Amino acid sequence: MVWPVKSPDLSPIENVWSMLVRDIYAEGKQFGTVSELKVAISAAWGRLSQVKVAELIEGMDKRMLEVIRNNGGLTHY
Repeated sequence: MVWPVKSPDLSPIENVWSMLVRDIYAEGKQFGTVSELKVAISAAWGRLSQVKVAELIEGMDKRMLEVIRNNGGLTHY
């Protein structure tokens, strides 16, 4: 099977990035320095739900099947 160069449907890391961004910038938070942003990123990483990450990984078979059913087209993921 040829793997697409960029396929968010087959990359649960995209969901992880999204969860981190929502946490880091919650309520419109802005950062005055790179150091403040680094602290926020580290804190958000520590709060990241390992259960949710495991669910994303466990759901890969469903993602792959949907991509196959759609002949490589977009899915709801």
